[in-house]
Amino acid sequence: MDIFILNLPLKNDWFTYRHAPIRFNRRTRQVHVFYTPRFGGPRSYDWDALTAQVLETGRGKVTYYVLTMTAADPSGRYYYDRFEVGNQLLHREEGIRWWEYIRRFMEEGPDSVPDPDWTLSERLSLRESFVRWFALHELRRERALGLNVRPAIARIILISPFLALFSIGHFISMLTSRHVRWPQEIRQACGEE
Repeated sequence: MDIFILNLPLKNDWFTYRHAPIRFNRRTRQVHVFYTPRFGGPRSYDWDALTAQVLETGRGKVTYYVLTMTAADPSGRYYYDRFEVGNQLLHREEGIRWWEYIRRFMEEGPDSVPDPDWTLSERLSLRESFVRWFALHELRRERALGLNVRPAIARIILISPFLALFSIGHFISMLTSRHVRWPQEIRQACGEE
């Protein structure tokens, strides 16, 4: 039993890939989603075959929202795949804003959207893991929107010992996992050498 419990984080979070990125290629109107070889490797979708939804997840008092994209066949009658974009969100409006940002980038170009307020760092540091698990980017964004973040700060303080453990586990996961390497044809389609 102990080996089984230890094997779960090792198999799913450690010794795998650091991130599950998505590439939005405006020039070819393709969306490339990275999956591990265990799940068939990267998949590519036509932009025009995708629809987006902000789905509600969670149970009880805790509700989260996830921006989800669904791929359909050319007739639009049969859906054959679905993937999540980004992390869980606290407010449905965040998912709508995130979708609008992506849509405008793909439809109107990079000049139609502002630079993101933060980007995913490839730097391996314990600080980055703590920032992620203590939701500091999200708190800053919510404060900028004029939302009351005091209850969230109180909850973070209350569960901070657990968040510290998750942060350390996340850091170990990043240390033991590989950087994503896209296949040559996707790198070339996205303008990489």
